[in-house]
Parts: sequence; structure tokens; C-alpha cells
Amino acid sequence: MTRAGNTLLIGLESVRLLKHELRTLVNHIVGYSELLAEAAADAGEEEMSRAARTIHEGGCALTELFENYWAKSTAEMDISQLDALSNTIHPTVQRIAEAVTLAAKITNNDTYVTDLGRIRQAVHRLTTIQELGLVPSMRRT
Repeated sequence: MTRAGNTLLIGLESVRLLKHELRTLVNHIVGYSELLAEAAADAGEEEMSRAARTIHEGGCALTELFENYWAKSTAEMDISQLDALSNTIHPTVQRIAEAVTLAAKITNNDTYVTDLGRIRQAVHRLTTIQELGLVPSMRRT
């Protein structure tokens, strides 16, 4: 991190690491929820299919938020920009977490439980990153 005037900037390598980690987590949410929705629909489990689609829609919304955000970002970013991103993604992450909890309550299918566990881990990691300010280098302080 460097300082430009009164603004704390995050360097290029930290930005790359953050982008990679966030994309990986969101890809887990999107991919596993898509598998869940298809399996539940094929099995005629409408409630589970609905919950999985809600999770998938949330993951797709996060993908769009991140892509729009990164398209506007520069090599170095102001920490306030990351705070704004954190505030923007919070409601979507919460909605996904609630849908995962609902889905877990309505199933005892081992495959669903395994996939929901993977989604839950990704959501938990997103929440942790968000609570720590989204800045990888600040995790150690």
C-alpha cells in the first residue's frame, strides 16, 4: 500500500490477488448452485430448485457487480473504493447466505448437502473478506 496525498492506495499485486479470490468464490457459488438447481429440478424437488435458483441469481448478481467494479478500477485503488464495493455486495451476500440456510433445512440429500456446504464455505469466505475491509494486505494487521 502507498499513500497519495491523504488517500491510501492498494497496489497492483494486492488488487490482482483480491480479484482472483473474489472471482473464485463467486464462481463456486454460481457453479454449485447451478448444479443444485438442475438436480433438484430433475428430481421434481421444486422447493430445493427454487432455493438453488435464488443462490444462483445472487451469485450472478455478484459476478455482475464485480465485473462492473473492476471495469472502472485502476491499477491502484483507493481504500474508500473498496469500502464502497463492500457495502454494495453486502445485501447480496446476505441473501445468498439466507437461501443456503433455507436449502439446508429442506434437504437430507447427501449430494445437495455437500454442494450446499461448498457454497456456504464460499459465502463465509466472502463475508470474512468483507468484514476485514476487502484488502488482502490488511488481513495481517
